[in-house]
Amino acid sequence: MKCDLCGADGAKYKYYEVYSDNVREINICEECARKKGVDVKNKDDSSISKNKVCPTCGLTFSEYKNSKQLGCINCYKTFYDQIQIYLKDSQLDLVHKGKEPVTNTKVLSVKKEILELKQKLENFVEEEKFEEAVELRDRIEERKKELKTIRSKND
Repeated sequence: MKCDLCGADGAKYKYYEVYSDNVREINICEECARKKGVDVKNKDDSSISKNKVCPTCGLTFSEYKNSKQLGCINCYKTFYDQIQIYLKDSQLDLVHKGKEPVTNTKVLSVKKEILELKQKLENFVEEEKFEEAVELRDRIEERKKELKTIRSKND
C-alpha cells in the first residue's frame, strides 16, 4: 500500500486526523508516522519490554500494567520508556494540565445557585408542579447568562 503523504510503498500504519465535524483516515509509512509523532515500535521491542524486570524488586512491566502499581523507586528508572508510552496511550497526554482555580467568588456563588436551582427543578418535576418548574427553568437560564457575562469580563 502507498503512503498517502509521501507516496512511498510500505504504508503500514493508519493515521487519523480529527476535525470538528469529521475524521480523515490516512495510510502512512513508518517514516511519515515518526514525523507525525506516532510512537513506532517493532513487535520484537514490545515483547522485550514485557519481559523487562526491575533489578531491585523483580517486578515485570506486565505485572505493572495489570496492577497499576510499581514495586520500588527503581521501577521508575527501569520502566521509564514503557511507562511513558503506556501513560500517553491511556491518558492522552503525559502532562496533567488540569483546570485553573476559580478566583472570582461571584462565579462560584452563581454556580452554586445554579446547582441548587437545578435540584429544586428536579423536585418540582417529580411532584408534577410544572408551573413552578417553568419559572425555575427560566431563572436557571438567566443565571447561566449572568455567569457567561462574568466570565467574559474576567477574560
